[in-house]
Amino acid sequence: MSDLQKSFLFHSVLQDYADWSSQVIRAAFYPEQVMKTTISTPKTIRTRLEELAQTRPTMSEATIEDVISQQDTLHTHAEKMLAGAARPDLETFDAFLHLYEEFSQRLDRYDIDSLLSDFGVDAGTGLRSAKIIIPDLERELERRARRGQAFSVVLGQIDAPDKIRLAEQLSVVAKAMRKCLRSFDDAYLSGPHEVLVSLKQTDNPGALRFVERLKSALQREDADFTMSFCIAEPMPGDDLNVLISNIRADLKGVAAESKGEAVEYEEISPLQRYVKSLTDNK
Repeated sequence: MSDLQKSFLFHSVLQDYADWSSQVIRAAFYPEQVMKTTISTPKTIRTRLEELAQTRPTMSEATIEDVISQQDTLHTHAEKMLAGAARPDLETFDAFLHLYEEFSQRLDRYDIDSLLSDFGVDAGTGLRSAKIIIPDLERELERRARRGQAFSVVLGQIDAPDKIRLAEQLSVVAKAMRKCLRSFDDAYLSGPHEVLVSLKQTDNPGALRFVERLKSALQREDADFTMSFCIAEPMPGDDLNVLISNIRADLKGVAAESKGEAVEYEEISPLQRYVKSLTDNK
């Protein structure tokens, strides 16, 4: 099967889900007129993903399980939303839209991967690549501007990385991270020994709790290294390139002073940051 044919397979899945989501919404808001039993739920896409994995080494078994988990979560939420006699409240409906959008975007990514091979994925770790961080975060900022849903980013680095064993260390980080991330969160290899995590619907306190879970997961993986972290909650209007650059600068300061710690990013003016850099370099 050609790459173009694989892409059309994913296109058909996306179309099936567009039709399904419309049916779910109509049945949820107009239960008197729409029979819920007539809704046709799309089947699992495991087979299609496994077919793609045979020709795409970046699509690991863990990646497939992640997508299937996201699909199951979407189906389960839809069933709960349709189970009640009353129309769903706004919070429940927004959660359904969020899950549907995240699942659709994930399938869009695999459409691109199927056509452009390793585009957007680091083959060694299975993490998303640095080249797509900004476009992905921009979409989250747009969503926050529309719906007010917070999201946080966590920038982490391996302290004193071992050049010879760096690939092994990154593999341990990726494995631990997969045990902590929810199906709709994203993790990226943002630097040689650095990762960035996008945590949806999460504020800074939630991001700090994620860091603690990740530290515990690293211990369970018998990691012989520590990681330092800096977290931030982007706001509409932020220049994401500048924000990440500033977070990275703060992270380096944290790692230099106290390895293995996590701090919240402090927003200061460009002048204050410049003065601070002069002081730090003395």
